[in-house]
Amino acid sequence: MEAHNLSINELDNQLGKRVAAGLREIDLKQLACILCIADAIEFSQNRVLDGVLEQLKKRVSETEDPTILLSYKHNLQSIAIGDSVAVGEDGKIIFTGTFSNPEVMSLAHNTVDLIETWVRNYTDLEFQSKIKRLRVRGDSVIREFHIIGYDFERIGIRIKKENIIELIASNATWTSDPAIVLRELCQNSVEACRYRKFHSPDYYEPQIELFINSKSKKINIVDNGCGMSRNIILNNFLTVGNSRSFDPSYTTVGYSSLARFGIGFWAVFTIAEKAIISSAPFEYQQSNRRENINGLEFEVSIEEFKDYTIFKQIQRLPGTSIELHLKQSVNINELHYKISYHIGCSKIPIIVHFDNEQPYAIPERILLPSFEQIFGLKSDLVRQYNVRESIYENCIEDIEISIKLLYLISPSGQINFVFPNNSHIVSIVSIYRNLQFRGMAICGFLFNYLPGNTIIDVNRVGFFSANALNPKGYIFTINRLGVIGSDKYKEFIKILSNEIHNAYRKLLTATNSNTAEDIFRLNVQSRLNGGENYGSHVSQSYSQTMMCNTDLISFKLYELNSNQSIDARNITFLYFRDIVQKDYTLWLYATPYYFSEVRISNKTTQLVYTFIRTICDYKENNFILEHSREADMLADNSIDYIVDTRFKINNVPLPIRRFKSNNTDTNRSSDFILGEVKGKWSGIVVERKIIGANFSFLSQYHLVVAEGSLLAKDFRDFFSMQLNFKIAEIIGHLFESIQGFVDPSIEIYLE
Repeated sequence: MEAHNLSINELDNQLGKRVAAGLREIDLKQLACILCIADAIEFSQNRVLDGVLEQLKKRVSETEDPTILLSYKHNLQSIAIGDSVAVGEDGKIIFTGTFSNPEVMSLAHNTVDLIETWVRNYTDLEFQSKIKRLRVRGDSVIREFHIIGYDFERIGIRIKKENIIELIASNATWTSDPAIVLRELCQNSVEACRYRKFHSPDYYEPQIELFINSKSKKINIVDNGCGMSRNIILNNFLTVGNSRSFDPSYTTVGYSSLARFGIGFWAVFTIAEKAIISSAPFEYQQSNRRENINGLEFEVSIEEFKDYTIFKQIQRLPGTSIELHLKQSVNINELHYKISYHIGCSKIPIIVHFDNEQPYAIPERILLPSFEQIFGLKSDLVRQYNVRESIYENCIEDIEISIKLLYLISPSGQINFVFPNNSHIVSIVSIYRNLQFRGMAICGFLFNYLPGNTIIDVNRVGFFSANALNPKGYIFTINRLGVIGSDKYKEFIKILSNEIHNAYRKLLTATNSNTAEDIFRLNVQSRLNGGENYGSHVSQSYSQTMMCNTDLISFKLYELNSNQSIDARNITFLYFRDIVQKDYTLWLYATPYYFSEVRISNKTTQLVYTFIRTICDYKENNFILEHSREADMLADNSIDYIVDTRFKINNVPLPIRRFKSNNTDTNRSSDFILGEVKGKWSGIVVERKIIGANFSFLSQYHLVVAEGSLLAKDFRDFFSMQLNFKIAEIIGHLFESIQGFVDPSIEIYLE
């Protein structure tokens, strides 16, 4: 009776013995099939206790509870067909019933659909047995359902499956990169081997071989994984969108599947005319010997669309082989070189064969680029500047992480991320920026990711890799270029961010560079060549990341005094933990994007210094913050900063923010945000106190509007009504007004 609670695959896997039933030998799977089919077609009314439906009906009418309503409808459909189920002499199952509610009738059809699937699957198991016991037929279920007072049509939305499959198998879904096919083939094979290894004894040694033949224009992948039964082929492999990962045998025994959508195989038809598949399930193997078992071979093509599949009985080892016959237009010669862009590593051995070249194995762990791969012909030049590597590796919560930071040591012993000013090379990143490397992976299969919540811009000073060994909780996007932002994925990113900061700490400690001055200099250097986005609003998530790594945050301050100019005597560096404990008045300026001189120069700093001296209160401790992402973070999380727009260069205001160093709260930064805009103008709108104007652009993506102004009030209303287009249009006019072109529609905001 255990079979009542087992899925088809579990039946196939667990009940492979033959025992005596009465005086005759019988296969346990056959007996399980008989019992389950008998249970499935037993829709008699005596399964519902007397009085239950009346109570349910009363509760439905009184509460309209959707759960109770669904239970009530399911019981009604069981009653409607319960006394009218029969098995004909020819083995056909016949359902009849009369209904008064269309929803109940639809439920009855769905139930019969499920029974029809069960019977087909059970007869598939019967097909594998030498002794036949089932009289029911898996290819024929007759239903005679009638409804009173309605014209009931079973089909609600019609789908032309040829067009759907052509879309799923097109570059519109998979991008125009033909190597995505190799990725999908390998991913399916890895999944098959992982599943078999999870359910197999220690003797099993997984193996995958990928053959690419440019002369015959064929690709063949062979694995010794779990293989597929006829049931799996029909209900999963050949059923678009029905991934095997949703089968109860995957989800109820602690196994985590790499597959999700059930459409990966169809990527092959972006480059192939047809595919020939042969497979045999490992459950059919009765011993651990390398022996051939019953398998199937069949062909799939969308060039010649068919509504049927012809199976050929074969003998083969457990596993699956897929042979692709490529389209003539496909250039296969360089296909194998692109595998490394999609597959970073594999714990399941994958051997790649290309024509007559020497086969090579995909590595077990993602390999960071070597010194020579990074710098190429410039390696000797780089070595002259004493460039070195700091390597950090760790495995935490089933995530393998490797980080390589590149730095150079000056003659004075100081470490830097940039070259000396007298060299013709500006920064380390300028040397290897064209090197294509992806290091983020799930079970070795790579996806795109740019780290944002890290204090140093690691992509500009090094390389990193992170490979999640357990796919549970992760879902690739359909085109496999990204990962959907699940809770598990967010935790993955958080762990990676922490480890990047640990790698940075290791470098600082090893080179005795833990001073506030060293950290400020290195943080800024890591963001050169476009990495530092001055004046952008620092997100709350980034601020919280920085709060967890305060030992890696420092600031450069210029003390305001009676001197007319800035010199080294009034420059100081402070850690975050120190500056937030001081009662300082801080001044921070940023060059908005409408300035032709975007880079902040020493001359600009001197002009700002002179202006602030004329308006500051010398009873306070006044400091100018040198601009950095950390300085923006400190200002954006200040509870009461003020924007002063009175300082101008070439008659254009250069906004200066004033705030207290000990008045920062990262949990309240969102209180000041009116909203984010995407469209004609993209960025964030913040409401703060402003001196000298009703609004101010702190950067290309950061607009501040005056607290309590009409502009702030209208923006609040527009954001609440989700009028993003209107907001973007107004912001565009506001920017034009700075240049002297005032649209009449915004004059009211300029008064």
